Amino acid sequence: MRESSGFFKDMQIPRFLWIILILFFIKCTILAFFITPLWDIPDEPGHYSYIQDIAMGEGLPVLGETIIAPNVVENWWLQNKEARHLNWIAQHPPLYHIFGAIFLKIGGIFTQDPHWLFRIPRLTSVFFATGTLFVIFLFLREFTKDEFFALTCSAIVGLIPMYSNMASGTNHDVGLVFFCSLSILFFYRFISTKLEKNAYLSALFIGAAGAIKFSAGLLAIPILLIIFIYLQGAWLIKLKNMAGICITAAILPGFYLVRNWILFSNPFIISVDMDKTVNIKSVGLIEYLQINPVIDHLFKNFFALIGWTGTGNGDVLLFQISGNFLLLLVISLFIILSLSFWEYIQEIINLKEREKYLIIGFIILTFIIIYMHLFFNKEYILPQGLLYSIILTIPFFSLALIKSMSGDNLFRYFSLTIIAFYFIAFIYFFMIPLYETFGVLRAMHGRYFFPLIPLLIICYIYPAYKLIKPQQWVLFLIIIGAALFELSFYLFGVIPFFQGVFL
Repeated sequence: MRESSGFFKDMQIPRFLWIILILFFIKCTILAFFITPLWDIPDEPGHYSYIQDIAMGEGLPVLGETIIAPNVVENWWLQNKEARHLNWIAQHPPLYHIFGAIFLKIGGIFTQDPHWLFRIPRLTSVFFATGTLFVIFLFLREFTKDEFFALTCSAIVGLIPMYSNMASGTNHDVGLVFFCSLSILFFYRFISTKLEKNAYLSALFIGAAGAIKFSAGLLAIPILLIIFIYLQGAWLIKLKNMAGICITAAILPGFYLVRNWILFSNPFIISVDMDKTVNIKSVGLIEYLQINPVIDHLFKNFFALIGWTGTGNGDVLLFQISGNFLLLLVISLFIILSLSFWEYIQEIINLKEREKYLIIGFIILTFIIIYMHLFFNKEYILPQGLLYSIILTIPFFSLALIKSMSGDNLFRYFSLTIIAFYFIAFIYFFMIPLYETFGVLRAMHGRYFFPLIPLLIICYIYPAYKLIKPQQWVLFLIIIGAALFELSFYLFGVIPFFQGVFL
C-alpha cells in the first residue's frame, strides 16, 4: 500500500519489514510472559508500582513519599515481604507509565491473576520496541536510499540481546528510544528539506522523550542547536521560529519540571538528592576513566547485561556477555569499524589540500592531548576544561567540510558530533555524580545509549557498507547469523541464568 503523503513520504512499506516486525513482536511477547522472570528488568518494581498508582487513580507518585505498592513488595522482596520501599522511579516523568496504565487497566478487565497483571504492562515496551524498529527502517531508508540495508539494520537491532531483553520488561528506556528515534527521523527530514514543520515535529518528539526521561535533553541540546543553524530567513524570523520550536520541545517535560519545582524547589531532582547520608568522593572525568573500566562495561552492557533482582529474589544478579559470544561480537565489530575508518580516510583524502591538512592536523592534535591526559602526569598537560572542549568538538571538524560535503555526508558528521556530546555529557553529568555519591560504578547499563542507535548505524555501520557494497544475499546471511547468535545466547546463557544454573 502506498501512502499519499505525510509520515511515509510516498514510499511503499516492504512486506519483509512487516515480517520482521511481526516476528519481533511475537518473540518479545513470549519473552515478556513466559521467559523473562518478574523483576529481572532493571527497576521494574518501581515502574510497575508507578503504573499501578496511575491505573488505580491514585495520581502521580511523589519522590521521597510514595512507596512501592505492597502487592509488588510481597511478590518481589522475598527476604522481607513487609518491607517499606520508597519508589525511586517517582523521579521520572510519567508519559511511559501513562501508556502502561492503559494496558494494565484493559488487562484488569479480563483477569485479576497477579501472575498476568504484573506482566501485562510489559506489552508497553513490546509495542514501543517494535515501533522503534519501524522508525529506524524509515530513517535509514531515507538516509541511505537503500531499502535492503535499512531492512537488515532494523532486523539486527531487533536481534541485540539487550534490546530484546528490555523490550520484554516494564521499563521506560524502550519508550525513550522510540521517541528519540522519531525525533532523529524528522531532524534528518528538516536538514534535507529545510521545511519548518519537520523541525517542529522533531522538537515535539524529543519533548515526548523528555516526558519519559530527562536524559533526552542530552540529545535535544545538539539537535536544537543544529536546527537553529539551519533555520532560514532573517535573524528576527529565525529567533521567532526557534522560540516556537523550543517551546514545542519543552512543553511536555515542562509540566513535570514545574511540578518538581513546586514540590522540591528543584526541577531536576532525583532520588539520590533525597539521601542526606551519602558520602561524596570528588573525582574528575579523566581520573574516573583512568581508574574504572567504564568503556569496557558500557561496550559489553550495550549488547547484554541481563537480569536484576528477580532471579536473586531481591538481590541484584546480573549476567554480562562474555566468552565466545563476546569474542565473536568483538571480531565482527572490529571488521566493521575498520572498514568504516578506511571509508572516512578516503573521504578525507578526496578533500581539497587545505581542508585535508587542517582535518588531519586537528585529529592528530586531539589524540595527542587525549593520550597525554590518560597516560602522563596531569601537571604537564592542558587544564581539564580545555580538554573537555576539545574532546566534545572532535567531530566538529565537519564544519570545515561544509562546502565540500554533500547533504547526507554533512548530516553524518553532525551525527558524530551529537554522539560525542551525548557520550561525554552522560558520563560527566550522570555517571560521575553517582560514582562520587556511592563510591562504586553506577549507571553502567548500555541501554542508556540506545537513543543513539540510528546515528550509530549511519556513522559506523553505513560507511563500511558503502565501501564493500555487499550483495543482498550476503545481508540476508548476516541477518540469519545475528538471529542464530541471539538464539544461542538465550539458550546457552540467558535462560540457564534465569533458571539459576549459573548461580
